[in-house]
Amino acid sequence: MNCPHCGEAADDRWEICPACGNYLHYDPADQTGENDIPNYGGGGNATSIVAVDPEFQKSTRIVANPLLESSTRKRAKENKPAPAPEASGDDLTNLVRSFWYVHGRLNFLEKGAFWLLLATIFFCFTPWYHDLKNDVWISGFETSGLWVALMGIFSALFLLVRIGMRLGLWAQLLHLVLLFGATSLCVYLLIIGNPPERAFMPFFHGSLFLGGGALVLGFLGAMRRFLS
Repeated sequence: MNCPHCGEAADDRWEICPACGNYLHYDPADQTGENDIPNYGGGGNATSIVAVDPEFQKSTRIVANPLLESSTRKRAKENKPAPAPEASGDDLTNLVRSFWYVHGRLNFLEKGAFWLLLATIFFCFTPWYHDLKNDVWISGFETSGLWVALMGIFSALFLLVRIGMRLGLWAQLLHLVLLFGATSLCVYLLIIGNPPERAFMPFFHGSLFLGGGALVLGFLGAMRRFLS
């Protein structure tokens, strides 16, 4: 048979035309309601909602394939927040690249001060004292060298953050103040001396001279940057 609305060929067993979606067995000239289709007037085609077997009509354009995702579900998946990224080796690589980028922006005096400061921090973990009575070595980190190491670490961080983030002069001054404090503490320990049963080790003097060199280079580097 042909659809009375669009003229498209359709099977007699179908109730809805697959081409136009109108009721096949409805005669537009019949206004008696024989087919139980209400006529609401107007120039449009009369339509109705009918129960359709999905298995029978799944190949037509009338019934959507239930296996396909609806647009609502697709939007929900698209708007779903992405899971937090897992830590990987790329994070460490980016950190190293950022460090070398900031390090490259230091002038040669600041670079010297930075590496001397790292050497000073390392020497704080080495033996500073020799206990003559018990014949044991005492590391600087077990005594006042802990404060020297902490001030040195924060001084180096303030230097890198000040250059990397283009902070104000206050960050440069804080870097120098912490560096001065670390060096001054070593000088203070040298001045007050040790009891007779304890002696300084060469590593302590190394921390003293390295810290002093870092302070001098750091001050000159800051002045060079300020004047330029």
